[in-house]
Amino acid sequence: MIWSTLVKPYPLNIFLIDDRGLEYLVATKVMIATKEQDRMNGLIGIEELPSYYGMLLYPCNAIHMRGVKFPIDVVYMDMNMQVVRVVRHINPGLTDEGHKNAYYTLELPADTIGFNPISMRMVYK
Repeated sequence: MIWSTLVKPYPLNIFLIDDRGLEYLVATKVMIATKEQDRMNGLIGIEELPSYYGMLLYPCNAIHMRGVKFPIDVVYMDMNMQVVRVVRHINPGLTDEGHKNAYYTLELPADTIGFNPISMRMVYK
């Protein structure tokens, strides 16, 4: 199974903006998890996270990788979508402490984040 049976991907462009104001398109199909059970399940049971796909969880300030089959990059943001922490290449089975001020958590394929993002912008297609 590529996608969760509970959370389907939406056509949504997510841009991360670096400290110079440059925008990077990092996702065009995004699963949005707002229900507690969907956030807890996250990427469990998904075989892969293709390029330009992602999962946006909120409210969420930490993640676990138990049951996830592939590494990911994670961007934690506050309620104003300002980046408070970036974790690159989290391996399956690990838990990440996140950030106490995080409200949004964006999970992306590993090695997507090769720059220093400071904020996020979403555009519904």
